[in-house]
Amino acid sequence: MLGVHLGSGNGIFAKATHYMMPGRAFAVAAADVDVKRDGVTDLLVAVVPSLVQPLAGNAVKRDGTFMAMPALVVGQDPRAVIATDLDRDGLLDVVTANYNGGKAGSLSVLSNKGGFANSTSLKTGGDGTRDVAVADLDGDGAPDLASANDAGTVTVFLARNGGT
Repeated sequence: MLGVHLGSGNGIFAKATHYMMPGRAFAVAAADVDVKRDGVTDLLVAVVPSLVQPLAGNAVKRDGTFMAMPALVVGQDPRAVIATDLDRDGLLDVVTANYNGGKAGSLSVLSNKGGFANSTSLKTGGDGTRDVAVADLDGDGAPDLASANDAGTVTVFLARNGGT
């Protein structure tokens, strides 16, 4: 279950509105990821065992409520989720860090092409991938990925042309 507390603007939060998840909610990211690009914040919830549950912000009422969209399949035990434009096409893609029971972890990358394509798995080479970050690490203007792994390692994926 995911609880959303709306702020009143004066430092006080309202009672939570709860949204049922198809598993255990582990991490959440907020961004406008729906295909309408309506300027309304949507939520991406990393759900164990292997899903991201998108919740579309209500663009009609603009009242901080959400509606479930079809779940996205990702790697085992997602522990972190981010939305970022990896291929620089103006649409936010989704990346998860997958713990995989503390064994060989991975990142799942879901390209947004007006809807999310099947996920691509990137093996991190580290046990139990816990987190992911995006930044231009090599100064070429393209977003790169870095993962934090249980073994005390960081795995870096440098972007190639076309956002791969």
